[in-house]
Amino acid sequence: PKLPVSSKCLCHKIIHTIGLGESFLTEKIAKYTDQKVPGVGTYARGSGVDVRVAAVADTIEDAEKIVNPVVEDICNILSDWVFGFDDDTIVSVIKRFLDEKKQSFCCIESLTGGMLASQITDCPGISSCFKGSLTSYSNEIKELAGVKREAIEKFGAVSKETATEMAMGARKLMNSDWAISTTGVAGPDPLEGKRPGTAWVAVAGPNGVVTDFVDWPGSREMVRARVCKTAFNLLFNQ
Repeated sequence: PKLPVSSKCLCHKIIHTIGLGESFLTEKIAKYTDQKVPGVGTYARGSGVDVRVAAVADTIEDAEKIVNPVVEDICNILSDWVFGFDDDTIVSVIKRFLDEKKQSFCCIESLTGGMLASQITDCPGISSCFKGSLTSYSNEIKELAGVKREAIEKFGAVSKETATEMAMGARKLMNSDWAISTTGVAGPDPLEGKRPGTAWVAVAGPNGVVTDFVDWPGSREMVRARVCKTAFNLLFNQ
């Protein structure tokens, strides 16, 4: 009761991005982060980088008039990386897109060992589009999922070719529209002559397979988390 109560109204909007670093993002929107009204700040998160735009005014409508044009401008600048706003998560946005198209997805994990599926199933209602996951930590299980032994012997388990066959095999096995695969070296020891932090991610879909290479050393937890983020980004951009 002794604290003064402000009659001002606060409006804030959070823009979620994925696929670019905070320093690069800040450079692209520097003219906004340098201004005072509205206040614009950037925050690195596990899923990507958030941009928060906030303003105070006499009414919420007046505050929105200050915030909304800047949010629109920033979204135009960062259009290749923006995936949602406020309470959105990358998985909830993927869910919304797939539900609208009446499509499904699944995953097959080696390096990430179930972390990808865990992050997917953290999203409420994800069963509407998520078929399931297979942890293929050994080459034997990769083969059972449809990876040719010749591909593993020729290119290695940590390769673009194996990641591609994993995704294609999982898509067929689980009868889903989309499939994500992860394979790599979490560490601390090298594998197949490849250093920890080396990984391949693949997404198989109606139009074929796309892949992404990860080369980012760190602890086992950091490497696995980065590969999960890469996987979501790759699926989101299809």
